[in-house]
Amino acid sequence: MIGMIVFIFVIPSLWIYISSLRKEKQLKKKLFQLASANSCAISEFDFWKNSAIGLDKNSHRIFYVRDKKTEEDVKEVDLSEIQKCRVVNASRSLHNKNGNYTAIDKLELMFTFRDKNKPEVGLEFYNNTHDSLSLAGEVQLAEKWSAIVGKELAGIG
Repeated sequence: MIGMIVFIFVIPSLWIYISSLRKEKQLKKKLFQLASANSCAISEFDFWKNSAIGLDKNSHRIFYVRDKKTEEDVKEVDLSEIQKCRVVNASRSLHNKNGNYTAIDKLELMFTFRDKNKPEVGLEFYNNTHDSLSLAGEVQLAEKWSAIVGKELAGIG
């Protein structure tokens, strides 16, 4: 009986863990290949859900990969062309009998170019249309990368 209970709970948890490791390995491979294809090497990186972000400190470039259900979003940002970076948190207030709540609809790291003719570029950390309804550290991760980019921009000049 105990063996059956262990089987019912442990095996699915183990399968989920192994699947997430496999997905992270695939994302890491894509991220590092993207950097390598641009003659760069990732020196700092993070993974979350179906996304990865990395920085080559020598070339001052950000690399980003996000697997969505229907497409893959791959971007490279040359920080030498960037004026500023900020976290954009698109949220809305919800009211019910238990109180007021804020629901985040979209969370992005937004890059503004020095050249005003170039449109801003956003790296999506969360979007409620294709991510789970609950956040799992994306706000903190976006803020972390905003700080990392801020330091890089200050060092560029």
